[in-house]
Amino acid sequence: METLLTASRTEQCVAVSETVDVAAARRAAADLARRLDFGQDPAARLALVVTEAATNILKHAGHGEILLRSLTGRDAGRMAVRGIEILAIDGGAGMHDA
Repeated sequence: METLLTASRTEQCVAVSETVDVAAARRAAADLARRLDFGQDPAARLALVVTEAATNILKHAGHGEILLRSLTGRDAGRMAVRGIEILAIDGGAGMHDA
């Protein structure tokens, strides 16, 4: 059975262009997880993913953005479910063909 989640209108955008922005993105993700009542383990995994994405933006592209958006819905048993969509955007050159 499939769970369909609906995106909220609330979106956070964290510009990433220097090292301190990585911490800002991580905090923004942690705050959103807290507002959505995520458990400690899922919130920690979310923070790790956002930190890695923001670090990769700096390392490989120099600057970009992390977008965070809450998702809500109901599973097949009509139980409420929630999630967070993460989008890492940069203008880097991308991967080169070998």
